[in-house]
Amino acid sequence: MLSIRYKAIMVGTLGILVFGVVMTYIGYSETVYPLEKAKGYFSRSLSSPSPEIILDYLASVKPLIPNEGNPVWVFPTATTDFGLIHKDISLIMDRLRLLSTLSRDSVAFNTGLMDVRGELTTLEEQITTVQPYVFVSFQNLILSVLWIAIILAIFTFMKRGKEKAMAYEKMIGGE
Repeated sequence: MLSIRYKAIMVGTLGILVFGVVMTYIGYSETVYPLEKAKGYFSRSLSSPSPEIILDYLASVKPLIPNEGNPVWVFPTATTDFGLIHKDISLIMDRLRLLSTLSRDSVAFNTGLMDVRGELTTLEEQITTVQPYVFVSFQNLILSVLWIAIILAIFTFMKRGKEKAMAYEKMIGGE
């Protein structure tokens, strides 16, 4: 009877471990990975020769970044505010639409494109700054601590159960 109980606890522990790994994967793919993709689009837009292509990349970036909120829960700043990042992207897109009407060999076009690239570099750095805070949010931190506490409790329960089983076997074997 005790060995069946012990096996059930082991299966439960394995289930909790698998659950934790799956939840970590889902959390990463829904929070951090979209920002990683956005960084890739920013990187591609920096090497783009035309405002139209940069506009396409920025249109791909907008749905990947949350519309509002600040993932830094300890000391949030304007640098990590998603609403302000979206506003900056919209302003850059407006400027690119204006640049696309200028002659490509004009000084205004080239100066404007260089300015846009500088702003895109800043936005890419801001997304890089935000990424760790998105994954280690207050909610994820609490859930991780709870998950670890449950695993430790199961291992403690298993150790006590094994000690009781050994004492029981010793008592039976001694009679």
